[in-house]
Amino acid sequence: MSIVKQLRLMKLIDVRTADGSRHFLRMPKAFSAQAIAEHLTGLEGARLLCFMAGGITEAHVNFTYQGYRFQVRNGGQEYLFFVDDPSCPDVLLLGVAYHFHQLLED
Repeated sequence: MSIVKQLRLMKLIDVRTADGSRHFLRMPKAFSAQAIAEHLTGLEGARLLCFMAGGITEAHVNFTYQGYRFQVRNGGQEYLFFVDDPSCPDVLLLGVAYHFHQLLED
């Protein structure tokens, strides 16, 4: 399936959190938080800010990309993706979503 077709099938979430950030993606917890941090190196221009993993229940990966700050948090059986600035363009969020969905295909 082409990248364009895959991006069209992806559905972004638009849930605003108490701190003003946007929850935009959920992914099944089918890989480790370490794999997320390592996979980030393949997202050109992304910079890892913080990686914290504390056993099974706690994981945080913070990074910047294209001038926006992102967070990935462990949400039980899934990873939750957030962007600090809710005005971040959907096309950029789709690019981030697509990049990390590749982990599910590996």
